[in-house]
Amino acid sequence: MFGFFDAIYGFLTRQMGTRGDAANSSGSLHAKVSSIQNDISTKPQRARSGKYTGTVSTTSTTEVSMLSVSGKGRLVALRLRISSTSTTSQNFNVRILIDGVQIASWSLSSPSGTNGTVLGWPSIYAMLTSANYTEIDLSFNGSFELRGYVTGATSYTGYIDYVYELE
Repeated sequence: MFGFFDAIYGFLTRQMGTRGDAANSSGSLHAKVSSIQNDISTKPQRARSGKYTGTVSTTSTTEVSMLSVSGKGRLVALRLRISSTSTTSQNFNVRILIDGVQIASWSLSSPSGTNGTVLGWPSIYAMLTSANYTEIDLSFNGSFELRGYVTGATSYTGYIDYVYELE
């Protein structure tokens, strides 16, 4: 009986190698697994933080910085809204700057103060509330900034609801 187990142990030792053998790619299976483990353990990926959510607003008729974030991360989702009961035309103009470079700009028009999603991006449901958000999914290395201003016949407020995460 011991001869049979000794034969199996000898076979496995020859195929997989011992724990003490050198970890190189031409060695045994144990050596290859050890080499992969060493490579992976020296290159950890930093975990992302929780998602930051919130709302910024402006009544300014000249462009202002509505949200400025420093660090490395990802802009996940946006929603643009206009708050007004006026029936005259209003516009909420927004620009997105990633690492100091403008990558998109929009003008949301609303004759009746309705909520709206940013045009040109796929729309998703949920995030913060049951209203539509727009999935942006833009990575940034140093910073991102949301700039905006309002125009129209009456005074009203432009809102940006946002979701982002940092590393």
